[in-house]
Amino acid sequence: MLYSDATAMAIHYSKHALARLAERRVSIEDVAYVLDAPDAVSEGYGGRLLAERSLRGRRLRVIYTAVEDEITVITVYWKGERK
Repeated sequence: MLYSDATAMAIHYSKHALARLAERRVSIEDVAYVLDAPDAVSEGYGGRLLAERSLRGRRLRVIYTAVEDEITVITVYWKGERK
């Protein structure tokens, strides 16, 4: 499954994701926006999914897993700013 309607799914955040949200100044609303209507979704490492979308002149990437009706956000980063 490459994409599921995020509005119909529960979204949970790993501790790592919550730390990165704060560090990278990304809001939960930003993540929901990307997951609801990504410009692109691709398969990532270990079966994870990568959704991305342009936001405020930058490209936000969200790495997550989707199982049944639940999304778990693993991390988020702005393209070109990953450490």
